[in-house]
This record gives sequence, structure tokens and C-alpha cells, in this order.
Amino acid sequence: MPNTYFERTVDFTRLLFECPRIEQAHQQWLQALDAIPDPILLHDSDGRILRVNQAYAEKAGASYDALIGAPYWHFFPQQAGPLPECQAIADGADYRSRELHLGSGESYQLFAYAVRDPEGDQRFGFNLFRDITDEVRHRQQRQEQEAFFTTLAETARDAVVVMDPEGKVAYWNRAAVQVFGYSSEEVLGRPLHPLIVAPHYQGKYEAGLGRFAETGDGPVVGETLELEARHKDGTVFLVELSVSAVQFEGGWHALGILRDITLRKTRERRLTRTTEYLRALIQAHSALVTATEEGQLFQDVCQALADAREYPLVWVGMARKEAGHPVEVVGSAGSRTDYLETIVVTWGSREQTGQGPTGRAIREGKPQMTRNIATDPSFTPWREPARERGFASSIALPLQIDGEAIGALNVYATEPEAFDDEEQSLLAGLAKDLARGLEALRTQKERDESQTALQEALVDTVEAIARLVDKRDPYTAGHQKRVAELSQAIGRKLGLPEDRVKGLYLAGLIHDLGKISIPAEILSRPGTLSPKEFELIKDHARAGYDIIRDIAFPWPVADAVLQHHERLDGSGYPDGLSGDEILLEGQILAVADVVEAVCSHRPYRPAFGIEAALEVIEKGRGIQFGPDIVDACLALFREDGFLWGDAEARLAP
Repeated sequence: MPNTYFERTVDFTRLLFECPRIEQAHQQWLQALDAIPDPILLHDSDGRILRVNQAYAEKAGASYDALIGAPYWHFFPQQAGPLPECQAIADGADYRSRELHLGSGESYQLFAYAVRDPEGDQRFGFNLFRDITDEVRHRQQRQEQEAFFTTLAETARDAVVVMDPEGKVAYWNRAAVQVFGYSSEEVLGRPLHPLIVAPHYQGKYEAGLGRFAETGDGPVVGETLELEARHKDGTVFLVELSVSAVQFEGGWHALGILRDITLRKTRERRLTRTTEYLRALIQAHSALVTATEEGQLFQDVCQALADAREYPLVWVGMARKEAGHPVEVVGSAGSRTDYLETIVVTWGSREQTGQGPTGRAIREGKPQMTRNIATDPSFTPWREPARERGFASSIALPLQIDGEAIGALNVYATEPEAFDDEEQSLLAGLAKDLARGLEALRTQKERDESQTALQEALVDTVEAIARLVDKRDPYTAGHQKRVAELSQAIGRKLGLPEDRVKGLYLAGLIHDLGKISIPAEILSRPGTLSPKEFELIKDHARAGYDIIRDIAFPWPVADAVLQHHERLDGSGYPDGLSGDEILLEGQILAVADVVEAVCSHRPYRPAFGIEAALEVIEKGRGIQFGPDIVDACLALFREDGFLWGDAEARLAP
């Protein structure tokens, strides 16, 4: 509708036609029209202009005298005849309105009024043109923005949900349909919280709704949270929620982006479990290397495995060749070792107590899995005490020497189907190494040879952990392996004993182990990290140290991992060590780490190449990096032609 002064002008025009001889009023009318900034004209039923205001004349680009009597569509050069609204007035309508969009890019709102001459019974058209060019442009921009938002939201893989000030669903994208199970028709206009919020959160959300509607603020606004949500079928699952407040049409709306993180959390739990499991294996292998007598060997291996939270009981039983074929417990660890005091286990084929997993593993020389203790008939003699202690599954692995099973390693878990193929394989390998360690203790002649094999098994386990870190950070896959190879080559170039070089190599393989505790999206982010995120990255040296510090390596592996970002001038982290406070192994890792990182691709920058990497350590020689170490590294590349992947073959003594 037109502004009030337009309406009054129309009323005054009608009055003039009722009193056409009032000259003073006529002049006032003309002055009033010229004072209005929008184009105005009065025309007869044939479309001939009777009066225009100054704004119309300016827009038409003609003088007042030239316009009087001419067709009013001078103002609209693309028009060949009367506008439909004006023709409707001539035909008897009292009012018409619409938008006009000119070829020049201008837009107007046309208001067409009918005015009647009471003496001549003739109808006239009174037309007002309000310039709405900016309004149309802004409206188009807003429509384009809304279309852009809709396109983004509809192609997003995360659920995008908008809640209006009343707490009702105003927008629901395709991904929200997949995540929550409701179609948009089912949710639009309905209260949001009862649909998707887990029951125990309902009260908190409802309490905060009033505050949000009034201020656009609340405890979740601007935050990213992990919480439980509810599916249409009632299933409760984990989501990551980010909420922003948007003021729209005078009210606060909540824009929520929700990501189903059930799979991610499952993977993280699995990763945590695997990390602890591999750590236990390293400790177990370390025990194999350092043990000096059988009792210590069995106990240390059991304790290492029991430290993994899934294992409430680990025990080793030896097959005794006596009447009744008893299995003697020679080592055990865990929170439920009292179980062993309540049971009898044998390995003979005729006794019922020999039909369980331990007896069959010894008798058949193959791993035996009990996937569900509650239903496996072979576990009947021990089911009740196992159930009382929460055991749900177990695995028994034979210990063999010279092809003969002499005992079994037994591991119990609190959930059914707890041992997947990878864990079975790793445990089977550990059982073989345990038997090898036992054989080495029993045969002094073969001890040195067996110890070398056990150390190689320890290296294999450390390499498995290195590969696990690579899976977490695909952009730096192989980084630890290459740092280990270069560190080994530098150590040999410096003339270090081969045993010390081996420890240096192991430290290089897991120097970034602590990155396993950093969210994958931060490790692989291509953009610049925030200060808080960078501090989290810097924590990886201490996090890696904390994982392996209790492992009895025969080399200073844990300290080297902790110190690989320290610098001679004290500018490094995490402890700001300087000079001789930093282990030689830590100093070597620092140089190898920098060289490999600079010459390799990263998500936030391209690879700079080996010469750029060597220039970095040259510049820091004697300041951040040990001079002898830098010189050895430079000689490897510039004189010896060092190549990654070829280090052991070319540089081995």
C-alpha cells in the first residue's frame, strides 16, 4: 500500500474534481505534487497526461509542457500502450497495484487510483510510482543467499536444523532425514526438542529456550558439544552439535549442525583399545628380553597383558606329565586371579576338565577360542565361577617347544566375541615368543641367538604401533619410518655402537606416538591451527613418553621420544632443555625429524625438497642442532647419496 501522503493526495485530487473551479486549491494541489519525491501523474481514460509532478518530468526526461497531452507511457519506453493496471482503471476498477521492473534495472511499485469528474462523469487515472529498486535488489540478494544456504545445507553430509523463537523446527535438510529418521514434512512446525533430544536432556533444553528466544544466548550457543540424541525409532546415539544464534524477522533462531559420531567414537574406542593392547605387547616382549628366570618371565608377561583393561585375568599353565594330566598355574595377573583357586584344569583327553580351551590348546597345539562362555558347552565345568567374575569370552594359546605343546597362555575378557582376527594373530605371535623365551632360559647355549630374535620381535611390535600412528595421520604416513632410517644412518655415521643405533632406530619409529591422542581432524587440517590447537599438538612428545615410559627397553627410547623437539638453545619443548641436558638420541631425532618434515608434503603446505631441509639444519647448526650431528646428516645426503628405504642395505656394517 502507498504511504499516507499518497492517500491524502488522492483524496485531495478527488475533492478538486468535485470543486474544479477553486483555483487556489488547484495551485496548492500542484505544489503538493511537486513536493512528493516519487513520480506522480494524472491521466484521462485515453491515457493522455493531464498533470504530472516534477519527479515524473525528471524521470521521463521531458519538460512539463511537453508531457501534458502525451501518452503517459513516455515513462516506460518499452511499453507500446497503456499499462494493464491503468487500463483497468479506465474500464471501471477503483484501484490496482503491482511491481514494475524496467529495462534500465530500476524497479517501481505502481499504485493506480480511479478519480471521477462528477460533472462530466469521466474517469481519470491517478498513478503513483514508488522507487523500490534498492528493495528489489536487497530482496534478490537475500533470495540468492537463501538459495545458496539451501544448496549448501541440502548437499551437506551433516544434519542442518533451524529452530525458530518458539522452539519449533523451521528448517530440516536431507542429512537430518538420514540422521534422525524423520522426513521434513513430519517435523516442520513441530517443537524440536521432544523429537531429537535424549530424554535426560529434555529439562535442560526446555529451561534454556526462554532465555535464548529473548537474548539469543545460552550455554550451547557458540560451542561444539558431544551429547546424546534420539532417533525416530527411539534409539539413542552420539552426535557432535554446533549451535549458532541468528536474528531473523525480529526473532532469534538457532542454527544447529549435528554430526552422527557413533562410528567415529566406536573407532576411537577401538583405537584406544588397540593402543593399550599394543603397549601391553611391547611390555610383554620387553619382559621376554630381560627375564632371567621362568617365574619372572611368566609373571611379567601376564602382568603386561592384564594391564590392558579388557583383560581381567591372564594366566600361564604348564602341562605336567603326571597322573590326571594336571595343568599347573605358573604365572597370573589381573583383578580376578581368585578364579584360579576355584577351578581344576587338566589336559588329558579322557577327563571332563581336559575338554576346555586350555586342555585342547595343549593337546591339539592350536589356539582355542571360547566366544561366549555363557553358551559354550565345553566351558560347563567352569561356567558358574566365570560368570560370577564377569568373564564372557576367552582364548587359550599353546606354548610349544620343538613342536610339542608344553603349556598354554590364557586370556579372559568381559565381553563376548572379544578377540578379533588381528588380536588372535598378535596373541598367537606373543605365545610363540613366550615359548621361545622359555626355551632360551632353559638352553643357555641358544640364549644369545634367541635374545636377538626376541629383540627383532620387539622391533616388529614397535613398527606395528608406528603404522597405527600413520593411520591416524595419513598426510604424514611413513614419516616415523623415514625419521627412524635417517636417525639410524646418522648414528652409524657418528660411529655409535650398533646396539645403541638399534635403540635409536626404535625411538625414531615411535617418536610421534603421542599424536594418537590428538583428534584426527586437527592432524589433517589444511589450514592454520589456533593457538589452543597448536598447544595440543605440542603435547604429543609428552603423551608419547607417558605411553612407553614404564616399558623396560634396554635403550633410552622413552627419553628420546620426549626430547625430540628440544633444542640446544633452550627454545624447544616440552621442557625447554638445553645443551648437554638433551640426550644424544634426542638431538639426532630432532635433526632427522626436521629434515624429513621440511622435504615432505604437508596438508598446509607443499614439499620444500631436500636442499631446503638441509639449509634449515645448516642455519641452526650449533644454535638449535648439534654441530657434529648436522655435519653427519649433510655428509649423508651430499657425499654418500643417502636414500630413504635404502639405509640399512647401504650403511649396514
